[in-house]
Amino acid sequence: MGAAGAGFATFIANCVSCVYYFVVIYIKREKTYASISPKDFTLEKKIVVGVCGVGIPGGIQTLLNVVQMTILNNFTVGYGTAAMAAMGIAQKIDNVPMNIAMGGASGIMPLVSYTYASGNYSRMKEAILYFIKIMLICLFACSALFFIFSKPLIAIFMNDDSVVMYGSSFLRGFCIALPFFCMDYLTVAVFQALGKGRNAFSFAVARKIVLEIPALYILNHFFHVYGLAYSQFVAELVLSVAGGVLLQRLFHKLKDC
Repeated sequence: MGAAGAGFATFIANCVSCVYYFVVIYIKREKTYASISPKDFTLEKKIVVGVCGVGIPGGIQTLLNVVQMTILNNFTVGYGTAAMAAMGIAQKIDNVPMNIAMGGASGIMPLVSYTYASGNYSRMKEAILYFIKIMLICLFACSALFFIFSKPLIAIFMNDDSVVMYGSSFLRGFCIALPFFCMDYLTVAVFQALGKGRNAFSFAVARKIVLEIPALYILNHFFHVYGLAYSQFVAELVLSVAGGVLLQRLFHKLKDC
């Protein structure tokens, strides 16, 4: 079915996922507070505020990712089909460890929420530091592997000299940003878990609007196609430092409580 078949496959996968979660919720209906029953639906202010505080920053972040990706692709396509193909391959490879970091940050959110709500701040701090340790090891390992084996990795997908040349350069640019994703995603996850939607929203906007998208224009102007892959590094470096400072302040504040 060509491209239509790929879209249809995505539709089928999403339907199966929905059915799976409906079944899980039904089976665990007596053991969980999660409910999809219409009678439990409410527009109580604190619930709406809580849902929006977590959901809106996440939604804005996803939207801005699409905007940034569109701008990046528009710049890349001007350098030819080989550069465009290479950029797509490098992004897909880079997305694997990036999604691991994203998933880890999402996974730690409930634990941060529960320990914060119960006043067990030492356990919350331990969980956050454990996440940082595990994720940094994983992301540094992926970054090193991608940097060293950039050419063979690109060649797996398309063994064309021009694509491999562009792709290896792009992948090396992307991979040096990987370790910094740890602090960035963690900071947003912690703010969301604590109900600080405004802080999480600020980070989401700062990542794309303030840092990464302007960096794309600047790097493209001075370094052309080879500079595009480094916009991610610029944004994540700044945000990881900011995230570390904010988390340190949070720990000090909770210690005084």
